[in-house]
Amino acid sequence: MSAEPAAEYLAKVESLESRLQSLYDDVRLNTVNDDLGQVDAWLRDLPAAIQQMRSRGYVFKNYLEKKAQVMTGQWDELRPRVAADLSGHAAELSIQADGARWHVSSLRETRDESRLAIAESAVADLESRIGAARRALEGTYGPLKENTRQTTDQVKEIVWALDQVDGATFKLYPGEGVISAVKAQWMTSEKEGSKGILYLTEERVLFEQKEEIATKKVLFIATEKQKVQGLKWEAPLSHIESAQASEKGGAILGIGKKEILEFDFGSSVRVRSAMLRLEADSDTWQALIGRVKSGDIAGERTVPRDKAAVEAARAAPTKCNVCGATITQPVVKGMTEVKCEYCGTVIRL
Repeated sequence: MSAEPAAEYLAKVESLESRLQSLYDDVRLNTVNDDLGQVDAWLRDLPAAIQQMRSRGYVFKNYLEKKAQVMTGQWDELRPRVAADLSGHAAELSIQADGARWHVSSLRETRDESRLAIAESAVADLESRIGAARRALEGTYGPLKENTRQTTDQVKEIVWALDQVDGATFKLYPGEGVISAVKAQWMTSEKEGSKGILYLTEERVLFEQKEEIATKKVLFIATEKQKVQGLKWEAPLSHIESAQASEKGGAILGIGKKEILEFDFGSSVRVRSAMLRLEADSDTWQALIGRVKSGDIAGERTVPRDKAAVEAARAAPTKCNVCGATITQPVVKGMTEVKCEYCGTVIRL
């Protein structure tokens, strides 16, 4: 074999050796093992996370406890079967890997093209069988893994929303609980707007600015920043005339896609309309707002609404008892007082 063909042959052997080496972890199906451990951890931590969420006053998504219980029962039944199948596949693949290793190990000495072809076929077949085994196992536990991940993410999103409310500059009314929150940008122009948090409760939708703004720049680089936080606007759900989701941009492979939610409010709301860019699916938010406005969300409560708060809102005065002006401030459930914007009188509800 001349020098040039010998070098080409050796390069092929080195490439094949590298491929086989990279398959050693795959033979043991470690990614599947990692998945099993991840699902174990999710299901182990879910009950405590849900209980902590409830202890902080979150009363919606009453299906979470049952969902976690059902998934745990399914996993207790499914996991031993997956582990047994995993062990069987790994044993078979290990035997096949030993055979491929034997074919590859003699290539440097023999320098035989026909043996090289046999070894390449053995490694390719090993790769194929590893992929098939992984797909078969993932097909068994994949749906339950996805449900567990999705539920864990739901709880994390709720905890995040509760954290944001705890640090907000506004206060919820007695008996008013947050349903969801999302990072958003209030687009007051085509490209600019305050960044913050959009909150949804059973009574209101609120936008709070919460961001760091550059106060000093050097060569367009911010060298000093100031944290700005404050409620920019709020509206009772009954005053939302429309909430429309849409997507803008992302014409090429969805790159740069912007999730937009546009509100139109009634005349008593200071901000008559608002366009927000969400860091979440806008269609999901539109649907959620619709469910809350219709009252359908009440079916997800773990405890019923405070009847006293509901009745107080219904019996709220429509005129100021001092100057006689019409009360324009919307009254929602949970409010304990309302202030006349004309004479300043505080009216207890």
